[in-house]
Amino acid sequence: MLIVDDDQQTREEFCEFLSSVGYFCLTATDGAEALQTLARRPTIGIVLIDVAMPTIDGMSLLTELGIRFMPHRPLVPIVVTGTPKVETVIAAMRAGAMDFLAKPVAPRDLLTSLRLASNKWLMMNSHFRMLALLEGSADIGSRSVTADEKAFGAGTLSRDDLIGFVRSLIKMRHRRNDIFKSTKFSDPSWDILLDLTSASLEGRDVPAISTSAAAGVPLTTALRYVKNLTDDGIIRRWEDPDDKRRSLVRLDNDAFECMVDFLSRAHALLTAPPSPSR
Repeated sequence: MLIVDDDQQTREEFCEFLSSVGYFCLTATDGAEALQTLARRPTIGIVLIDVAMPTIDGMSLLTELGIRFMPHRPLVPIVVTGTPKVETVIAAMRAGAMDFLAKPVAPRDLLTSLRLASNKWLMMNSHFRMLALLEGSADIGSRSVTADEKAFGAGTLSRDDLIGFVRSLIKMRHRRNDIFKSTKFSDPSWDILLDLTSASLEGRDVPAISTSAAAGVPLTTALRYVKNLTDDGIIRRWEDPDDKRRSLVRLDNDAFECMVDFLSRAHALLTAPPSPSR
C-alpha cells in the first residue's frame, strides 16, 4: 500500500504500525510523488491519502487517480484529514474514496478500514481479471491459430476431458488452501467461474447458495461476488420454478464460451511436450 502525507512523523508512524501487522508500505510526500510511484508500481492496491498537502493536495490526487489509474486497475483510496468537514467527506466519496478517517487515527479504526479496502480490492481485482479474460478470449478468437496451437490441439478437447481438467483445477485450488491456510491467495470470482463452468459442461443449473460455497469465503461475501458477476452479465440468475425460496445460476453463454476457450488453451499449454533444446 502507499501512504501519502507531507508530514514525515505521520508517515513513519503509519508505516511502523502497518508493517507490524503485515502490510508492505511505500510512502510519498505529496500528490506528485504519489502519482509517480503509482505509475512505477502497478501492484499497489490501497492508497492512504492526507487531504492537506502542498502542490497537489489530497482531493486533487483523488481526481487524478480516478482519471489515470482506477479505470484500468484495482485501486482503493482511503482519505485521512486532521480537519474533517461534512463537505470534504462528501467530495472525497464522490471522487472515489472508499473511506474517510479523522486524525488522530485510532489503530482499530485504521485496521477496520484497511480490511474493508482489502476486500474491495479483491473484488475489483477479480472483476478486472474477468474482463481481461473476456477481452483476451475475443482477441484470440479473431486471429488465426498458430502452428504451435494446432500441434498442441488447442480447442480440440472432448467435453469429458475438459470436465476432468476443470475438476482437477478445483481440487488443486482446494489443496493449496489446505496447505497454506491463508486468504491471501483467495480469488472468489475465479472459484465461482470454475464451479459454474464445470456445471455448464455437465448440463446442470446450480443453486446460488451452492456455487457460493465453492468460493471458499463467508457466504455473505460469496453472494456479493455472485451479485457482481450477475450485474456484469457474466452469470445469469433466476428464481427456481420448483422452489421459490432459492435462485439458480448459470454462466452466460458468451462467458461460458470464453471459459471453455481459455481452459482448452491452458490445458494445451500444460500438456504440451517440452521444446527441444537449442
